[in-house]
Amino acid sequence: MGSFMLLSMLSSISLFFLISLPSVILSDELLLLPSNTSAPEALAFDPAGAGPYTGITDGRILKYINPHVGFVDFAISSPNRPKLLCDGSNGTYGPACGRPLGLEFNLKTGILYVTDGCFGLLSVGPSGGVATQVATSAENVPFLYLNALNIDQDTGIVYFVETSNKYPREYFFFPFIS
Repeated sequence: MGSFMLLSMLSSISLFFLISLPSVILSDELLLLPSNTSAPEALAFDPAGAGPYTGITDGRILKYINPHVGFVDFAISSPNRPKLLCDGSNGTYGPACGRPLGLEFNLKTGILYVTDGCFGLLSVGPSGGVATQVATSAENVPFLYLNALNIDQDTGIVYFVETSNKYPREYFFFPFIS
């Protein structure tokens, strides 16, 4: 049991350092994020194979265009996102800015579904822009910390993970140690 806990803690620490890197590694190519951004969490490719798209700590979802352009803003989590407060905030203002953690496209509709650690399950149309809230609770119990998702591409059903129903995203390390 003790070695399992140690292995679990080491995995959590490794995950923390991995998501804190200022770049995305794709095969043997290193894709640098814009300055003042950090912690790409998940990668997704749209139905045409473009991307990758990734969510970062300040609530934006970025799309990689090509080596000459790099990443550009594609979407934001919050409709009331104060740009001055959020851009480059390093995630300090998550409840105002959002924190996109899981991303996946419905390949039939082109809609990007997002699990946001602050705003619940979101969707973004194929042109990007401000995300729309799809769900913030289940059976009248608010989500505290949505993290990952997967879409059944045959049925369109979106499955998602709530990392904790006890601790909100601001206390992201607590679920790993409890």
